[in-house]
Amino acid sequence: MGRADQTTKVKGMFVRPEQVAEIAKRHPELGRLRSSSPARRKRRDDAEAECASPGEVLREQVAATLRTVVKLGGDVELVGAGQTAQRRQGHRGRAGVV
Repeated sequence: MGRADQTTKVKGMFVRPEQVAEIAKRHPELGRLRSSSPARRKRRDDAEAECASPGEVLREQVAATLRTVVKLGGDVELVGAGQTAQRRQGHRGRAGVV
């Protein structure tokens, strides 16, 4: 019927806001973080993060941190500042922004 808190379940694992905050803490160069449900896109978990200088090395580091902290793998995409909000407006899947 609805959420009692901001915890969500992905592939049988609970993802809590504290875990997302830990990822942000480990990568201070990131801005907003966004995740989307695997049922909505390609059947994989997707994570998106804003940063001033997106790059492949940082993307791989964030993906490794995601696996370590949340215990889930998935695609990580780094975008320029302000772009997660723009993408969210056009996205129809279930998503959360932190």
